[in-house]
Amino acid sequence: MIGEPSRVFREKETIMILKRVGILSCAKLLAILYGVLGLIFGAIISLLAIIGSIAGFASDEAEGAVVGLLFGIGAVVIFPVFYSIMGFIGGALTAGIYNLAARFTGGIELELETEPVTGGVARTPSPPAG
Repeated sequence: MIGEPSRVFREKETIMILKRVGILSCAKLLAILYGVLGLIFGAIISLLAIIGSIAGFASDEAEGAVVGLLFGIGAVVIFPVFYSIMGFIGGALTAGIYNLAARFTGGIELELETEPVTGGVARTPSPPAG
């Protein structure tokens, strides 16, 4: 039937269903990921502001150049903090909404494959044949 998951799987495969996501766990992870993105975006804005400040000092617009320079320096601090806060809130909301939706839909079906451990080290998966 359409929309019904396929139940054909190989010997070492296991079907698992993600029924619930830890809200705090998801929120913390997204706070870190978004904080890193905020740092990257803040660095780009800072670089552009510094370039604009140099142009402002060259054209005798020192007052605007100083404001641009301060904004650029502040972006490296403000963007990561703001993005982290938004990532935390967004992660918590997303996890909560997922948990609610999973009650009605049954969750996300994951197909996992087990790998034998040899000598205490997991074998590196080989690339798909193609």
